Amino acid sequence: MKKHRGAIAGFGKVAAEAHFPGFRQASGFEIAAVVDPSEKRRAAALAALPGVRVYADLAAALAAEGRLDFVDVATPPRLHAPTCLQALARGLHVLCEKPLALDLAEIAELRRAVRRSGRTLFTVHNWKYAPLVRRLHGLLRAGTIGETREIDWEVLRPSPPQGAAEAGWRLDPGQAGGGILVDHGWHAFYLMLFLIGLPPRSIVARRSTALGFGVEDGAECELDFGDALARIRLRWGAAERRAGGVVRGSLGEIRIEDDRLTVAPSDRSTQVTRFSPALSASSYHPEWFPALLEDFRAEMQHPDQRGRSFVEAVRVAEMMAAAYRSEGRMISLAAAERA
Repeated sequence: MKKHRGAIAGFGKVAAEAHFPGFRQASGFEIAAVVDPSEKRRAAALAALPGVRVYADLAAALAAEGRLDFVDVATPPRLHAPTCLQALARGLHVLCEKPLALDLAEIAELRRAVRRSGRTLFTVHNWKYAPLVRRLHGLLRAGTIGETREIDWEVLRPSPPQGAAEAGWRLDPGQAGGGILVDHGWHAFYLMLFLIGLPPRSIVARRSTALGFGVEDGAECELDFGDALARIRLRWGAAERRAGGVVRGSLGEIRIEDDRLTVAPSDRSTQVTRFSPALSASSYHPEWFPALLEDFRAEMQHPDQRGRSFVEAVRVAEMMAAAYRSEGRMISLAAAERA
């Protein structure tokens, strides 16, 4: 098996708690370098992987490293697009944390860079790799509850992400791009695309700022997929930590309750399957990362498979931009679909 050598750009919580452990569990990957402007974070990278080479900026790393296949971008969101562009310009594949970019102008730049380089730009849509979600996806594709008609999806968190205050950027709209709508709305949007299998026609979104963070702490979105409707509710400041919802079909429903999947077809008995760890057990889920890396590897190794992740991320970025414009008004996504 070919070993792919890479550099991690940004060694904050998500890199240390999810990406790096995921690379260690997966076969065929080697992290040769870590880039972070913080001396403290570079020291943490050295402690996690003795012998790794550390750099204060990506340009120095790319100049010094003799052979790299990819860059893993785990910086704060404002730096995602510039870092991806820098790596693509050097002919490297890119794995990038969500959100891929913060505005559609950056998405357009990335689209041109991907086309010029011919390399893959793969976004970390890690919730798609949760065993519960994979099982749910399989049940829907098998027609277990008939045609999907409605999805209600909810993510509740008592507070912003762990370490938000220490990180500095998470509650800064200029750096993070927004609040819970970017943080968990991005996940929810690609999950709806994954489960329904179609692009939405329109979106209506409302945001709330009751907690005074400077970014939204609550959001409600309604996505019209034509024959299916998805409703999403996101909240910081909830009394509990939970993720889940219900999928209603023409022949029954499936309920998702954090660690439990309850399949209730109208013509058969109800079946309950438990999963561990629960969807809300962690903010990082390194156990989902190796399966994601297999798809990243496939796009790197097989040119005919490149672009699948990028197309999905572009669509999510268009949905996100429309959600922020909505303010309770219906925004058509037909123009984005034609583009």
